[in-house]
Amino acid sequence: MNEKKIINKIACDINGKKLGRIIKIEKIMQRELKEGITQIYIQKKFMLRTTLQVHLDAKEILNVDKNNVIINITKVEFDSIVKQAIAYRKHMIDSAKLSEASATDKASAMSFSWGKI
Repeated sequence: MNEKKIINKIACDINGKKLGRIIKIEKIMQRELKEGITQIYIQKKFMLRTTLQVHLDAKEILNVDKNNVIINITKVEFDSIVKQAIAYRKHMIDSAKLSEASATDKASAMSFSWGKI
């Protein structure tokens, strides 16, 4: 599989429905495996110009055409992966908001650093 030929092509499911555009191919090395896992990143666009990157194994690629790459997945399975990625992104945003320091914590840290406590 030539990785340069796959980038910027449209990813389609088994039935030929458009999933998104392939933007990156990355090989991930693991200690347990001697050979790495190759993943493809598919960019899914939504309304209001928001995008999401979904990664799949490169083993799922069935066929490479002139403009399309056929992937061994259905639209329903891909949409469930997208929903899980959106839920994970929302969870990370919420946890980042909760981890912000409050004003009293910031004030006590500043006074401690200046030696006033």
